[in-house]
Amino acid sequence: MLTLSLFAGALWGLANAWCLARAVRCAMEGERGWKLAGWVAAKLVGLYGLAAWMLIGLRLPAAAWMAGFTLSLVLLILKMNPLAARND
Repeated sequence: MLTLSLFAGALWGLANAWCLARAVRCAMEGERGWKLAGWVAAKLVGLYGLAAWMLIGLRLPAAAWMAGFTLSLVLLILKMNPLAARND
């Protein structure tokens, strides 16, 4: 159950970051309206509803879920770090 919770948290973290990036892209391109509202709703209602269902309904261990979520964000930050791509 811990492994499932770890992977669920990691996948949720990646989906959360992707949805946030899509919403920011819509706002930066000036596409306000239903498109931006859809991404914000998907993030707030969909992803947070899914998290509540996983943690409360399925009774996944919250500590392992948070560890997976944190690891996914750390990996995203390391991937986007411009200093990591330098070849000195």
